[in-house]
Amino acid sequence: MPSVEEPEAEDSEVDSFITQAEVTEVVQQLLGGKAPKVNEICPEYLKFLDVVGLSWLTRLCNIAWWSGTVPLDWATGVVVPLFKKGDRRVCSNYRGITLLSLPGKFYSRVLERRVRTSDTGAMRFLVVEHWTSSIPSTGCSRAPSSLDLQHALGHFAAECEAAGMRVSTSKSEAMVLDRKKVACTLQVGGEFLPQVEEFKYLGVLFMSEGRMDHEIDRRIGAAAAVMRSMYQSVVVKRELSQKAKLSIYQSIYHPTLTYGHEVWVMT
Repeated sequence: MPSVEEPEAEDSEVDSFITQAEVTEVVQQLLGGKAPKVNEICPEYLKFLDVVGLSWLTRLCNIAWWSGTVPLDWATGVVVPLFKKGDRRVCSNYRGITLLSLPGKFYSRVLERRVRTSDTGAMRFLVVEHWTSSIPSTGCSRAPSSLDLQHALGHFAAECEAAGMRVSTSKSEAMVLDRKKVACTLQVGGEFLPQVEEFKYLGVLFMSEGRMDHEIDRRIGAAAAVMRSMYQSVVVKRELSQKAKLSIYQSIYHPTLTYGHEVWVMT
């Protein structure tokens, strides 16, 4: 695999490589204090990498970018069932989310930045919700073209069937991240999936044109609602010290306002 610093390609192909500057910027934006997952890698480990370490990390990202595969640990997550409402003994009343390991999230951010900064080609997104006999689980797949995504989707559906699961076409959607509208026709078992202009994934609203205006407005509205609810019980309470009020502000209001800010496109 050629290094990013010494690409063995034409100038038009060099732009398609993930650069060390992109990887470095994402690493610097990683939040510390997060518990390691199955791979036992903490954000601090990546943040303390020197130039040589970042160079190897960039090479690894490019291998994953071009091969379409990532290390198994990067894709291994912990499925956590979140109770929604109703009878707790009914499986459909739970929503499963997968807590990906740090490198998996890190590589996703590299790809998202790659999409935002690249003018060549669009990244297709597919959100699928598959069901087991006990817990529903939501996942997201990415591919550089509709053909590649259809191939990945077919392989995913086959693997689900082999494991006794099925892809719910009624809860699966496709979206293309591009400044212009691009058709992306996908199907599972002969059923076509609807292409949408927006979808909410892990609490963040994504728009097909890549803008985050609606998501930022939602965050501001959610934070304003938190502040209204806190006003009588916290803000005007004379019994609470200023230090206690600031602590509540930092632990409740601020996270609500900035949730998912790592993927915001600021213009």
